[in-house]
Amino acid sequence: MSAVVPTPEAIRALSEAPDTGPVVMLNLLKFKPGGAESYAKYGRAVLKIIEAMGGKVIYSGPVEATVVGDRKWDAMVLVHIRRERRS
Repeated sequence: MSAVVPTPEAIRALSEAPDTGPVVMLNLLKFKPGGAESYAKYGRAVLKIIEAMGGKVIYSGPVEATVVGDRKWDAMVLVHIRRERRS
């Protein structure tokens, strides 16, 4: 299965979009052998950054089923992030 990677243009468009409030980010995860453990370690470190920015993890857990698409995901994470107001 190939990775789903955002383009630099998509990241730029999101970062330059007008501030319309908070963002909820969906991470769909597919792990290689040993990858779940590595992601858990990464997640613990990133959680501190998210919380310091006023964000929070809404859900983190396994993907039991999908309704659209044929990919088999191992886990998903929903993260609520407050965007900084620009003046």
